[in-house]
Amino acid sequence: MDVKVRVLVCDGVAKKAVQQLTGQGFEVEETKALAEDDLIRKLSANPAECLIVRSSTKVTRKVFESVNCLKLVGRAGVGVDNIDVKAATGAKVKVMNTPGGNSNAVIELTVGFILCLARQIPKADRTMKEGRWEKKTMMGIEVKGKVLGLVGVGRIGCEVARRARALGMEVLGYDPYLAAAVLKDACEPVASLQDIYRRSDFISIHTPLTDETRGLVGSEAFALMKDGVRIVNAARGGILDEEALLKALNTGKVAGAALDVYSEEPPRQGALLEDDRLILTPHIGAATGESQDTCADMLADQVIQFFAKNRAINVVN
Repeated sequence: MDVKVRVLVCDGVAKKAVQQLTGQGFEVEETKALAEDDLIRKLSANPAECLIVRSSTKVTRKVFESVNCLKLVGRAGVGVDNIDVKAATGAKVKVMNTPGGNSNAVIELTVGFILCLARQIPKADRTMKEGRWEKKTMMGIEVKGKVLGLVGVGRIGCEVARRARALGMEVLGYDPYLAAAVLKDACEPVASLQDIYRRSDFISIHTPLTDETRGLVGSEAFALMKDGVRIVNAARGGILDEEALLKALNTGKVAGAALDVYSEEPPRQGALLEDDRLILTPHIGAATGESQDTCADMLADQVIQFFAKNRAINVVN
């Protein structure tokens, strides 16, 4: 290319992406995650046509309205809730992500959560390291024969279902965007979320965060659930009402929950952080080397092809 395309990479995207882009002649600058005003200052001082982020950097309406250099924003991950897509469209900036790039990592974490909830593995480990032998308080349950209800049965939900069936679980699935015939390949389709809530021993959330799903699993949902149900959320914070969850834990409705995502990250609510019946991880669903490399490869390819089409650059084979 005659004039190099400049790319600003935030959030520690895997080196593979940087290597691929520089190998194609892109000018790449790497930086840590940037706050809104810092990002605006950076792009104003050193304009870039492409911005690549993971989850920490928020690309807000103010960013799109304050700078006019961007042509493309790429998210190395599935969700784009840290990017104001509507504002990007208004500014004629393309937004890309990497669906499927980190799916396997999230699938395996979800299955790990189910087993940890069943056998109290984190609590057993913690008490042992504190010098306590609490064998009598560590009575668990077996997942074989239990019912797993999936709220959302997309790419990740389908694979969680397959692994759960291999463990001997019965799997129910609700997804209003998939036909029953499609759902049948992964699980037993149910007609409503109420069926999931009433029948499941474990419930795992696999839906994006939208206006429709925000607070979806709240007080009304918990009231319908079996006593002693166990909840997993490695999808998006805000779908599960954390206040309602704490109340359900305290009444015994919920026996335990495992969360990787929160309505506020990091969470500041003391009751959430201190409850021994909760397994909490710091949004590590996609945090595997394999996942980050896959997302980097996918996104770098998309960026290269976008500018090959829109800037008539030559792609090196």
